Amino acid sequence: MPSGDTFHRSQAGLTVTVSAAPTATGQARVSLVGDVDTAATRLLSDAVDWLADDRAPVVLIDLAAVTYAGSALLNFLVRLFQVMPADTEVILWRPSPRANFVLRTATMRRSDMCAMARIS
Repeated sequence: MPSGDTFHRSQAGLTVTVSAAPTATGQARVSLVGDVDTAATRLLSDAVDWLADDRAPVVLIDLAAVTYAGSALLNFLVRLFQVMPADTEVILWRPSPRANFVLRTATMRRSDMCAMARIS
């Protein structure tokens, strides 16, 4: 389990907040606010490491406040899928127009990725 109940850091125009999965719901919540670009790669990597230690069965990623999304968003998601148990449910929640564009362009809405993440 990560030390503390929350991971909260900012770097290069991006703020990442992760709340540990409460025992009752089993859902970890991730909030990305700002620009998800390569300048924030280290921050996103640290968040994935924190989530891997938490081992929540459900990870909800709130993308509503993403103002810019590039390949760093996709790299974050791929790395998350690599470190989490195979039965972890990942929910991409409320993607902003820019995040939605990147996910759609990268075929995250197609059948191969829908098996791994649900976009709500």
